[in-house]
Amino acid sequence: MVLAVLGCEDMNQGTQGENGNEPENEGTETLELPTLWGVGEDSKPILDKDNIEVSEFELISFHISEDELEGMDERCDSLVWSVKGVEGSHIIVPNKKLVGRTNDWTHYFTKAGDYETYLDAWKGNEIIKRSTFNVKVNKSGKDFLHMNWADMTRGSRKEMTSVLRQETYKVFYYEDDAGHPYFEITVLGVLEDQQVLYDFITEMYGTPTLTADDDTFMGYYQKYCLAKKEDETPIAIWSRDPNMVALVSDNDGLGNPERFLLHVERLMVIK
Repeated sequence: MVLAVLGCEDMNQGTQGENGNEPENEGTETLELPTLWGVGEDSKPILDKDNIEVSEFELISFHISEDELEGMDERCDSLVWSVKGVEGSHIIVPNKKLVGRTNDWTHYFTKAGDYETYLDAWKGNEIIKRSTFNVKVNKSGKDFLHMNWADMTRGSRKEMTSVLRQETYKVFYYEDDAGHPYFEITVLGVLEDQQVLYDFITEMYGTPTLTADDDTFMGYYQKYCLAKKEDETPIAIWSRDPNMVALVSDNDGLGNPERFLLHVERLMVIK
């Protein structure tokens, strides 16, 4: 478990905000921001109160205590969490015209690197107070989505939600009747699930190794996708050690796509 505390900064530093928003009202705001805790999946020592260290696709659970949020909506218009250079943001304390607040959320990073995250208090369309800490993301060193094939048991599952992506991926581990292991990944809450899944795996592995336009595509799929199903139609294949990933449509009895998913098996070398 990784714990990190988000430390406060004064706005007189003039730090550039996410999406070009620059903190205003320098030195005039006495607002104290709540403490943000980050909890990773793995057990690692705390670095210090302004830093957290995780791995690629390691799900981070963020939390702010309810007591510290009490009355915050009376002192600022909104409280927003974001990551520098990453599209999107998460509103924790909303504008008074909205209803509800969220003091627990999750996020994961898909690429190794050093990231800067912000907790901003907004008032009158300006950032009046900011907290910041650095997130160091290491290479995972695991087989797939921060998991190892050897650690999986039949029925294992994982749910991955990033508030910045506003997408939830469900990962299920199966074994077919012949004992061949595989993952299935689906995405919830989106209409264009084929494109979302394509973008998700392309962000990890780049362009597909084979697509339906390639002469060797169906031959490779038939030979090396050992746990394939009769009602699935392959669309593209990514071959990256140690995994082979196929984007497939899961069809009804008439061959019409009902949903799209990612089918993941251990890599077989293309010959």
